[in-house]
Amino acid sequence: MYRSLLTFAALMIALPTLLHAEGWSVQRDLDLELRYDVGYDNNILELSEDDLDRYEIDQLRAHDDLETYDDLINTVSLRTRITSPEFLDWRNLRLYYTIGYQSYLRNPHADRVTHSLFFTQDLVKYWDILGGYFIIPERYLRDYYDRDWGEYYSCDFSYHLYSIGIRGKPFDRLQIEARYEGYQVYYNEYFTEYDTESVGFRAGLEYEINHKLEASLELRRRWADNTGFEQSDFIAPNLENPDEDAEYGDGSYGEEWIEAGIRWQTPKLLDRSWDTRLSYRMRHRFYTSELSLEEDPFHAGREHWHQRLMLSTEVDVTKRFAVGPEIEYEWRRTESPAERVADIKDFNTYRFWLHLSYEIW
Repeated sequence: MYRSLLTFAALMIALPTLLHAEGWSVQRDLDLELRYDVGYDNNILELSEDDLDRYEIDQLRAHDDLETYDDLINTVSLRTRITSPEFLDWRNLRLYYTIGYQSYLRNPHADRVTHSLFFTQDLVKYWDILGGYFIIPERYLRDYYDRDWGEYYSCDFSYHLYSIGIRGKPFDRLQIEARYEGYQVYYNEYFTEYDTESVGFRAGLEYEINHKLEASLELRRRWADNTGFEQSDFIAPNLENPDEDAEYGDGSYGEEWIEAGIRWQTPKLLDRSWDTRLSYRMRHRFYTSELSLEEDPFHAGREHWHQRLMLSTEVDVTKRFAVGPEIEYEWRRTESPAERVADIKDFNTYRFWLHLSYEIW
């Protein structure tokens, strides 16, 4: 969080210099956009059917303030883009910074802040270096049983994702990119045994079929190391619900990711052309624990398919103001030699959104 805030401060400090730079224009080289999203999620904690059944009879251990497993969500974000002066002819540097705040109407303990910093640097004509850094400083997952102390505690984590790579247009209608990326997930003091660090690669392409239709494809491959594994010196069994003990094991995994989408500029409706998007994402994760099923029932031999289907559309109401709805369906299906794992890990969730954005300048 502090790195992102310092970066944003540096951009603002550099702004007066840019304002006096030769060939630099506020109207052309500085953007500021305000976005507001309001939505509904019918399963904010991604609870399984087994969890939901236990919640209904008041046997699910969750946050003391958890009023319901569904909720209304509000997200406010501010995005800025700054383009550097043309120090070396066409070699521009573009910086994008976004700060967002997501709040839940009835479950404020799940509120969170996000920071995103992204850049592109012109390399040669039609080719750029690009990279980014995204962070969630703190996110509530749910309450879990801590076997070190034999109590339930709130499980929170911080999420860091960074990448660096290259993007270009080998042909007029085709854009491609390739990036190295890494991420870390660090948990609070009660659950450091979950800490994970990962490296991977991603490749993508966008193809303009015609001036109103575009197709995209993205592929990722990750290798994740459960660095917090074997940190616990003492294990206090949960005699009340032994299933909740099983997260103590080697959570290292490999993951394959594919996402495909289309973007379509519709014929005019209500005298406006609508920007419509349809995408499907599938993440196949397979755990690499070398422990036996008896020692590590939640990870040994386990794999799952985490999928999402999304449809959205947006229309420019005015030159600066745009609005549009979105619907998402997300689900996970698990296979494991331990039969109870799928009952605990599978989930379904629906989300409905209304997006509004306003270009301040």
